[in-house]
Amino acid sequence: MDNAAQQLIEQARQVREFLEREGCLMTDLLGDFPRGGCGNGSDLLGQWLAKHGVAPIAYVWGSRGGKTHGWLEHGGLVIDITSDQFADGVGAVYVGAPTSFHASFADQRRSTPEVSPLLFDVYRRMSERLAASQLRVAHRTAASRNKG
Repeated sequence: MDNAAQQLIEQARQVREFLEREGCLMTDLLGDFPRGGCGNGSDLLGQWLAKHGVAPIAYVWGSRGGKTHGWLEHGGLVIDITSDQFADGVGAVYVGAPTSFHASFADQRRSTPEVSPLLFDVYRRMSERLAASQLRVAHRTAASRNKG
């Protein structure tokens, strides 16, 4: 997997971890995350990625058996941080080629990820946490280069 895909995986993992630890405590909209959180979780991740140069990015959702599911797509990759709410899902964080799991959702629609105003505080705190994490990594990287 190339560096860009690795960065997507890392950012998706960080967003998922934030939503599990803090986001679910900040609003009932994410209270049972990941169950029922695919739309809001994908929109939060999609907005973060779009603001950091990942474009174009689409929110995709469909239905099967009376249930819906949503995920992101970018450059031929599926980015899904909530498929583990389904028994046949592809894991807590999936970044890769489209799967039969995703294809099993019918009547798929696409839109631009957009954070609900009800989640602005969650997005703000998530952005602060992710930016701080990236800064720590950059400092460690610079420090290790200076030692060498």
